[in-house]
Amino acid sequence: MVGRRGEVALDGAAHGAKIHFAAKGEWTFPAGTVFVKDFKLPVDDTNPNVLRRLETRLLVCDTNGSVYGASYKWRADNSDADLVNAGTNEDITITTATGTRLQRWYYPGRQDCLTCHTPQSGGVLGVKTRQLNGDFKYPSGVTDNQLRAWNHLGLFDTKLNEAALPRFARPVNITNTAAPLELRVRSYLDANCAQCHRPGGVGAFFDARFDTPLKLQNLVNGPVANQLGIAGARIIVPGDTNKSILLRRFSLVGDNQMPPLARNRVDEPAVAVIARWIASLRPAAPTLPKGWSQADIGSASSPGEASYLNGSYNLIAANDDIWESADSILFASRSLSGDGEITAHVAAMQYTDPWAKAGVMLREDFSPGAKYALMAITGNGGYTFQWRPIADTNCRNADGPPLNVPRWVKLVRKGDTITGFVSLDGIDWRQVDSMTFPMKKTIHAGLGLSGHNNTMLNSTLFDNVVVKP
Repeated sequence: MVGRRGEVALDGAAHGAKIHFAAKGEWTFPAGTVFVKDFKLPVDDTNPNVLRRLETRLLVCDTNGSVYGASYKWRADNSDADLVNAGTNEDITITTATGTRLQRWYYPGRQDCLTCHTPQSGGVLGVKTRQLNGDFKYPSGVTDNQLRAWNHLGLFDTKLNEAALPRFARPVNITNTAAPLELRVRSYLDANCAQCHRPGGVGAFFDARFDTPLKLQNLVNGPVANQLGIAGARIIVPGDTNKSILLRRFSLVGDNQMPPLARNRVDEPAVAVIARWIASLRPAAPTLPKGWSQADIGSASSPGEASYLNGSYNLIAANDDIWESADSILFASRSLSGDGEITAHVAAMQYTDPWAKAGVMLREDFSPGAKYALMAITGNGGYTFQWRPIADTNCRNADGPPLNVPRWVKLVRKGDTITGFVSLDGIDWRQVDSMTFPMKKTIHAGLGLSGHNNTMLNSTLFDNVVVKP
């Protein structure tokens, strides 16, 4: 963001209430705490000291553990500021060395505040151990570690051992050339993305929090919900900036930009550092667990991709349908001999068609017309149990109404009988149907995806996948 932020002020620890300190994660603030931020914009490229005061934002901790926010837009003469009820843009004239340019500024409405200040993030952003573990020059002229200063003021509900401060996490500015690239990038993602990109946050598949180790963040070779039409795209593809969606979305303004709100310019220095880090990573292709393999069955407009990372399987395909006498499907599987079952949670499914299908499958072979049974979630939120009892003939089905998220599916094979189940929690299962038809003793058990749209890539994420012999 181009805006120059003033100090964050804290008020309202009423009746002796204290801030609940946590070495990692979020702090908890007493009801009545108010945070204030003042935004000023440099309006002369030739003189950075020429500033225009734009807005002051307030964030208030209420009595039920939530927060609410408000922004006040300053009048041109700075005599007063007016509450912004609905988000609005203003094009501000900036003086340059050769003339002028326009800089768009977004003033958030009250509902906009809750886009980032989410319950999952604790509501308050930035004011936490790792972000305040650094020196600050106070108005008195004293420079001190902010955690130590707050500790001396008695703001916490516990007395900090100040000797431990150096051991607390300490992110760095992305422009800090003395720090390693990885530390600079992960610090930037923590400050700009972690409020949403965390467990329980938005429907994206990575965790931007600095406290989460890189190998568990699902950043490198992590799956994406929308590939933006780029085959082989991941959150970060080691050594490949063109296929790294994180870099692509940071480089956009408008549709598909990230962060999606209150950003009207590309942060060019940050994008350059992120690109350097991605280019420095040693290429490593996504893989499947030992014993698993993938197969494009039938026609597909481009080769499908199946990968495994930190307990989740990501299938990406642009294909037609699992239907009639020949299938078009991406299938990731392992062998199953005799009786057994396969269970999976469909964690996320990109919408490419109402009849896109993603689920668990038992299949005799990889030919398009093979015998199979499928228990799948559909693009319209419903579910379907499908089977082909005779090779190269039309399949049959039993469909069900929409399921609430989360969505679990299971197939059980006992002798020649295969039964399909669905569940909302992976504990209480509802039988959809059961069919009896012979297949070979050793078959393939795995995950199937058909986007029902060969012009668009469908990305689906499965977790809690279990195959039992």
